[in-house]
Amino acid sequence: MLADHLERMKRDGFTVVEGAIELVVGPDRHGARCADLGLELLQPADAILANLPYVPDGVAVAPEIARYEPAGALFAGVDGLDVIRRLVTLVGRLGVARPALLALELSPEQAAEVAALVADAGYATVQRLCDLAGSERVVAGRA
Repeated sequence: MLADHLERMKRDGFTVVEGAIELVVGPDRHGARCADLGLELLQPADAILANLPYVPDGVAVAPEIARYEPAGALFAGVDGLDVIRRLVTLVGRLGVARPALLALELSPEQAAEVAALVADAGYATVQRLCDLAGSERVVAGRA
C-alpha cells in the first residue's frame, strides 16, 4: 500500500462508498473514513491520489470484480466520469490552494477527456501515464 511507503507524510483517506473502507485501505484504516466529496476533504492537501469509480453505467465488468466490489465503487454515470468530474471541479475551485499533485486512475478511453478537465482545473502540467501493458491508466496534473 502506498501509505506504507510514506511514513513521514500525513495521510487522510476516504471512500465515497459505505462499507468499502477496508477494501481501500485495509483493516488498520490509516485514518480513513466514508465521506462525500467536498471541499472540506480537499484542504489542505499537497497531493490527491484517487481511484474513483470510472466505469460507465451498464457496462459489464468481470465476474471477479462484480462479486467483490460495491456498484458505487465502480459505476459513475453514462460516460463513467461523474465522480472524477466532480472531484476535478472541486479541486479547480481551490485556485492557488489546489494540491500540487492530482493523480487519477481511469480507463484508457477516458484519458484525453480527463486530461482536458485537469488542465481546465488550473494544472500547468498534465501527463497521461501508462501502466505496464502500455495503456493510459493515470492522468496526473502538477501545479
